[in-house]
Amino acid sequence: MLTNTDLSEVDKRIKKAISENNIKLFSVLASKKDLENYATKNDLQKSTDMIMGTLDRIYRVVKKNDEEQTVISHSVRDNKMRITKLEKAVFSN
Repeated sequence: MLTNTDLSEVDKRIKKAISENNIKLFSVLASKKDLENYATKNDLQKSTDMIMGTLDRIYRVVKKNDEEQTVISHSVRDNKMRITKLEKAVFSN
């Protein structure tokens, strides 16, 4: 059976272990002062909004160019068919 002296010794060892672990834990965790140099949630939101706005403008330009390319492609196809018909008419004689 444990005596009061034994329990006291166990209590001291537990407190010492907890204290040593806390020191290690606090040396790893950042304080508010440590975090002052990092971006805040608002800073990240502003950056994200700016990036998304830029991507939106790029998307609109690419979409417009794609639509123009589609129109030009159809025009070229139509012109090719007309030229082929004209060539057949002119050179078949």
